[in-house]
Amino acid sequence: MRIRCATAMLTVLVSAPLALVLLLPAAGRAQTGSKVVFNVSPTAFRAGQASTSVLSVFCVSTVPLTISPGDTFTFFFDASVGSLTSIAAPPSVTSAGLSAGDFAGTLSGTNQVIITYTGQAKPFSYGDTLSLEVAFNASAKIATGKVSFSSRFTGSVNGNLPYTTVSIVDFANGGVTTVAHDQTLMGDGTAASPLGVSPGGIDTTQLANGGVTAAK
Repeated sequence: MRIRCATAMLTVLVSAPLALVLLLPAAGRAQTGSKVVFNVSPTAFRAGQASTSVLSVFCVSTVPLTISPGDTFTFFFDASVGSLTSIAAPPSVTSAGLSAGDFAGTLSGTNQVIITYTGQAKPFSYGDTLSLEVAFNASAKIATGKVSFSSRFTGSVNGNLPYTTVSIVDFANGGVTTVAHDQTLMGDGTAASPLGVSPGGIDTTQLANGGVTAAK
């Protein structure tokens, strides 16, 4: 009898915590990152020059999202990058279900680009890509700056918008400034002295066998 009572009590003690565990609500899924990512190309621009850049958005969610009328994708340019001047080319789309005509690109001030979806609610699937080319005047100062991104499909990083870094550089003071060559060429490859072929610089030495089949 004592053995039966002890067994019954042990069963109750084990079953009670298990029941509590089963009654607890399931934990919410952890945030695993943004459902879309973005890109800026190129990321280096010549200081003080008129420039263009392609802003792109990629869906990376393995579960199809729904894009709805009025959804926006916004890019913010730091003042240190420069000032936006115009939309250089209309939106382009790579997608099986979305079309470029359902998107519109606009500027808001000199540092904000907004891409707005104007079509009907549709799936926004993995691999779908949206791009927009913008024109801007790069800052006259050598610097780095941020291009930040915001949409309802992205979160924040430590309370800040996700961003990528771009550079304002002086190409004239870096890399190859002149071209070394022999007497068959002339000039040094600069704007003031373009590279070219010297008079008489091409003769039988530079021509492949059979390269000339008749006299000039």
